Amino acid sequence: MKWPIPLPQDSIDAYAWYGNWPHWPVPDNDEQALLAQMDRLAIRAAAVLPLAGVFRDAADGNAGLAQMVRRHPGRLIGIATYDPRQSAPRPLLERAREAGLRGLALFPGDHGYDLGDEPGVEEALRIAGEWGWPVIIPVRLMMSWWLPVTPAPSIMAAARRHPETSVVVASANYGEFEQMLRGLAGLSNVYAEISGLQRLDAVPLLCEAGLGNRLLFGSGQMLQMPECNLVKLAYPALPADVKRGILAGNAARLFGL
Repeated sequence: MKWPIPLPQDSIDAYAWYGNWPHWPVPDNDEQALLAQMDRLAIRAAAVLPLAGVFRDAADGNAGLAQMVRRHPGRLIGIATYDPRQSAPRPLLERAREAGLRGLALFPGDHGYDLGDEPGVEEALRIAGEWGWPVIIPVRLMMSWWLPVTPAPSIMAAARRHPETSVVVASANYGEFEQMLRGLAGLSNVYAEISGLQRLDAVPLLCEAGLGNRLLFGSGQMLQMPECNLVKLAYPALPADVKRGILAGNAARLFGL
């Protein structure tokens, strides 16, 4: 008989989504469903990105997310979206900060630009560094091969240009693993969340390389099953202090919780 793996408790989710997903039906994707799932899995807090900021309007997505964050103080960390096609960065990000958001997300693959080619994005990265905001840049929005891709080397290059800014590589998988490993090893301002990693040995290998202090538990909820990513941290070989750091401690430090 196979015994169920006990899922780790009391985590901080560094990569969660809120809003409508346009590509296929996602059941139970509203505010209360997100909080209920967090309660069920003992997720203490979650960094939430607005899907409206990806697919519609960044300012509206940020405003809606800020309202939700205010309704649940201490549970949700709001991450602002910036799209250089729509506005200059500083006014939009200042409004987001005044509304209580605490980080920045960039989506080059979905918004049709290359990192390094947009002056507004470079300014947004500088502003985030000034404010101590982490910048989340997904390789792809979730683990689906046909979604638009932001190349991992371009994310590492952005982190290299902005050493004062903490950059989180999100939703990387097989093809990006070695690039992510080199980036984490060579750039102290790079972090990685684990929701896209499908290699069974990915998290242990990164920890064996001494990089566990910059790995973050990310679930990809409400687009992915969060249990799949908690299971990645159920490896008995992971040292307890490293596991606690990935589950919550590293994110608490990064987001200033």
